[in-house]
Amino acid sequence: MSKRYQIGLNWKLNPHNFSGLREILDGYNSFSSELESHDCTFFPPVVYMLSGEFLKNELKLNLQTGSQDVFWEKEGGFTAQISPTHLQDVGIKQVLVGHSEVRKINKVDNHIIRHKLSSALESGLTPWLCLGFEEENYPVQTNHSHLGQIHDFIHDVLLFDPELIRACKTKIWLCYEPIWAIGTGQVASNKQIQDAFKFIQKILLANYSLDEIKTHFGFIYGGSVNSKNITKLQKISDLDGFLIGGASLQIDEIKAILNSLTNK
Repeated sequence: MSKRYQIGLNWKLNPHNFSGLREILDGYNSFSSELESHDCTFFPPVVYMLSGEFLKNELKLNLQTGSQDVFWEKEGGFTAQISPTHLQDVGIKQVLVGHSEVRKINKVDNHIIRHKLSSALESGLTPWLCLGFEEENYPVQTNHSHLGQIHDFIHDVLLFDPELIRACKTKIWLCYEPIWAIGTGQVASNKQIQDAFKFIQKILLANYSLDEIKTHFGFIYGGSVNSKNITKLQKISDLDGFLIGGASLQIDEIKAILNSLTNK
């Protein structure tokens, strides 16, 4: 029996109109068995995310809908922000937290991400916590600067309130997305990914037992995942799933990726 993966389909700011949205949903409907063989969540732009009746009528399969971001306050004078309780009210249960593009565009730092994560957990949302770090060029190996950024991020964001995380009934999906791999066609090597996950686990062990890590955290890879490299990436034993960007909008491509995962 093939492994059941967590699959995040991040549409970013796509498609540009409802006609394009219908085209993607029709494509997804055409390979429903592959999508339903895994735990798939798609993260559309906020307007489409809130178009519940349209999505319900057009999408003929059981996919979860997630938000690409969340704010740390539930209400108040915060124009254009996304309240965690609003997400809950419209049935959204999954949320991306700290995606590298959100960090860059909105100048979000670790302190803000920590508050967003706390807000999501306290509201019962399942966070996909993105670990994407600056790297000018494709690294030959996971270098000290890269590991230093991971260390600081984990320390600032995940070690601040262990009791909150222990009390949560949901997992935190840790999405390792090296920035140099996002949308570039370059994918991290299996060794780089495994080294990053081992390093993250080592830092977490300062506050959590190994059993607690297995209970409360899962490991996701994102960054130029496509049908050509998915077979190689499947060989990473501790990998729980994938966060897929551009390929999630290409029907033939995402179908090929899921076929590979399903028929392993």
